[in-house]
Amino acid sequence: MQPLEAYFANLPNLTSSTFQDYFSDFSLVKKHNPEVYDRAVEFWKNVIIETSRKGLLGEDRCIIEGPESLSEKLEYLETEPTLDCVFQELYKSGLITPLHSFSTTLTRMSSSSFLTFSLNSLLYVFISPLRSTMSFFAPTPSFSDSLYVMMPTLESLAQAVDKHYQIITINKEVYNVTERLFTLKEFKEECKAVVGELSDKDWEVFLQYLEIGKEWIITTIIDGVKIIKFLPKDKTAVREITSTDRGIISMKSTRTTLLEQISALEEQIKEAQRQAQKYIHRKQRLPALHRLKQKKDLTDLLHKRQESLDTLDDILLRIDSAATDAEVLEAYDLGRTTLSNIHKDANITPETVDEKLDALRDILADQEEFDQVIKESGELSGLRIDEEELEADQHPRELEERMTNSRKNTEKLTRLPAF
Repeated sequence: MQPLEAYFANLPNLTSSTFQDYFSDFSLVKKHNPEVYDRAVEFWKNVIIETSRKGLLGEDRCIIEGPESLSEKLEYLETEPTLDCVFQELYKSGLITPLHSFSTTLTRMSSSSFLTFSLNSLLYVFISPLRSTMSFFAPTPSFSDSLYVMMPTLESLAQAVDKHYQIITINKEVYNVTERLFTLKEFKEECKAVVGELSDKDWEVFLQYLEIGKEWIITTIIDGVKIIKFLPKDKTAVREITSTDRGIISMKSTRTTLLEQISALEEQIKEAQRQAQKYIHRKQRLPALHRLKQKKDLTDLLHKRQESLDTLDDILLRIDSAATDAEVLEAYDLGRTTLSNIHKDANITPETVDEKLDALRDILADQEEFDQVIKESGELSGLRIDEEELEADQHPRELEERMTNSRKNTEKLTRLPAF
């Protein structure tokens, strides 16, 4: 059963009688039985809002297709509900707006405030006979099979984000400047827990809604990357992405790169340790030494990366805790210097690390072939591994016991009488 079919199958109070009312051409009863018509329209309005929010009508949750496409999705019901009039009611109630005029709608929302927008939407229910004279509502468009934005879905997503960040709540008086800046990728990851999966089109209209309709954020493009800044509730604050914001974004991007490198280096160290233990178990001295040398080099590099990360975290913390513009600029200047020094380090980029590791893998591969030849010629018989050369292992007690047993066996061999 498809998700949309399951949705209708699980609807409560959908009897055979109401099914006939809702899944037929109920526009015919608008004049002589307005009560049935209103119930059918309200039913379908709720269905469209809920199914689109759940992603049951397509890939997008904030954008839906017109009545013709929706009717095609319901063909399995073998009925032809009249959805044109439902879309008209959704539009007049302010619940949907054509995608092509979405920006205009948001501008109107912003100029009259969203509260006014919502009140006008509610007033429609009570003063329907006068709606043709209300300047707020634009002329009803013809509902061809175009695309429409679901305003209730956008509002519910915005409220979820608002609750998550406490953007405009009364108790949120102080805003950490670094916590209000995101790349689009970071923002998606941060919001995923509260808004769920959204398509690229959904994100596009959602960001427009937050920026133009709600005036909670501003966006810009820096080096091809979309940057999002949450605005403080203080309307007198600077409502732009400043040069300081750009510096903070640069540092946060570098921090993200460092975190990725640290994670990759930790995996490389684990693998080098595992390989070293394997060669120790096989009593292959040279490959074991190479692997431990590789582990040491990677550990040194990891420490450098961690120090750089700690420095950046300290700078970002100083920026957040700065009480005055002068302190912000001082911390920012320190961050700029630190960031410049980090970039001068030739090992900062993942490409440099990969090149070194690739070269090391080639050398180790050649060494393994060399060791295999030696092993086959019998030259490694009686091999003893020096504990000091192999440094401390993750299981030093086990390694020490193996080395002790090896020495005892050798001593026994030397004490055997000659024949």
